[in-house]
Amino acid sequence: MRLGSNILVVQETDWIENLPLQSHHIMESLSKRGHTVRVVDYEAKPTFREITGSMRQRIFPNYHRTDSNSSVSVIRPGSIKLPGMGRLSSALGQFRTIFENVARWCDVIVLYAVPTNGLQTIFASKLLAKPVVFHSFDILHRMTNHSFLRPPTWALERFVYSRADKVVVISAALGRYMEGIGVPQEDIVLLPPAVNTERFNPSVSGEKARNELGITPKERVVLFSGWLYEFSGLDLILESLGEVLKQVPEVSVVICGDGPLKVKLLQLRRDLGLERYVKILARRPYDEMPSIVASADICINPYLPDIRSNFAFPSKIAEYMAAGKAVLATDLPGTRSLLPSGSGVSLVPFSKFPEALIQLLLDDDRRVQAGEAAQRHCMRNFSLPTVTDRFENLLVELVSEWQYE
Repeated sequence: MRLGSNILVVQETDWIENLPLQSHHIMESLSKRGHTVRVVDYEAKPTFREITGSMRQRIFPNYHRTDSNSSVSVIRPGSIKLPGMGRLSSALGQFRTIFENVARWCDVIVLYAVPTNGLQTIFASKLLAKPVVFHSFDILHRMTNHSFLRPPTWALERFVYSRADKVVVISAALGRYMEGIGVPQEDIVLLPPAVNTERFNPSVSGEKARNELGITPKERVVLFSGWLYEFSGLDLILESLGEVLKQVPEVSVVICGDGPLKVKLLQLRRDLGLERYVKILARRPYDEMPSIVASADICINPYLPDIRSNFAFPSKIAEYMAAGKAVLATDLPGTRSLLPSGSGVSLVPFSKFPEALIQLLLDDDRRVQAGEAAQRHCMRNFSLPTVTDRFENLLVELVSEWQYE
């Protein structure tokens, strides 16, 4: 891939409003290396003007989410923003936008979508002989909120994955899943999560965040950040918090995020009388997250075993590690595949989570040593430059192969 190559990113979520994902970090980093990046997305929360039916394509040039020195152009095909009609009505506009950019502009396509615009992307790439890489973080058909959509989404997943030139997976466990549904092993590439270690690192102070939350220097802070899935395990953590407080009374649990479990967590906090010990924050801007993570003594990821969690490696774990924090996480296949012995992260069965949390809270030296080991492992394996290098090399090789075929 020559300097200044054109990368077309296609995703079916909102690039502007969604939480920053791996796609944001890597693509913005590539834009700083001289590549031109365009993103075709789908708007999640339309304004009143869009709800009333604008079918015109909109373009947001020179956009950035995680790095102010980066520049990505976002292209948003029009759609009718009415219940049940949005994604369906956008299908033609999505295909037209994708086809035009593949035909006239891009060198390579990076795909993050299946039902909304994945088929259009695959058809355009095959018709116009442009390579496509699918970058996978999750089992997509299980992430949909509507069970009746899972079978057709699963069928579309198999169709799309098997026709991509390469499938990049975030964990070895997810790679085995891909191989199991028919993706050739030689087409699967393991690429761990990327974290901006300039933003998340041990030098960041958490004092301001602790002061804003009313947390005293004596208190131990246990933090969870990110989307509040039903399988996040936080409801069970709150139910076991009384046991923790008996042995470590100076504890504050901070939950920072939004999602379907939030209402239940708020109710549990009230019912269990934990208002003093549990702080449930709204979703915070990305720029605030380094100081919030820095405020913690222990960062947790207590996911329950589930088809959606088993294959994933949440990027929040990499952020915790980059900040030099002691990390306690459920021992799941996707997480385990990237965190060998010596990584500094404590992996335990969920049934042992409260006990392991108590032990870690009581051992100051162990927390410090674990955080230092985690930070070293993160720098070697998950730093944004390291992961971007590998992603860029993959695109270089793929484009070169197609150019000489």
